[in-house]
Amino acid sequence: MSSSRKWRIEIKVDFDDENKHPVFEKAVKREAKVLLATAMLLRDKRDPQLAVSNGSVFIPQSEIEMAEDESELEDFE
Repeated sequence: MSSSRKWRIEIKVDFDDENKHPVFEKAVKREAKVLLATAMLLRDKRDPQLAVSNGSVFIPQSEIEMAEDESELEDFE
């Protein structure tokens, strides 16, 4: 019997300095990768799926690319 669940973690930040958003995005991506790795270790048959996005009342929700550069993926080949 399959027991599929979707988990959601949401955090809202309000920085006065716009330059902090890219730093925070990098931290979010790092932690998302940790969660994905844990899910991969615990998986049974189906691979887990991960989606990371950001947005605000003024900026439409957009998905964040987890691999900014294909060279990052070479470590896993």
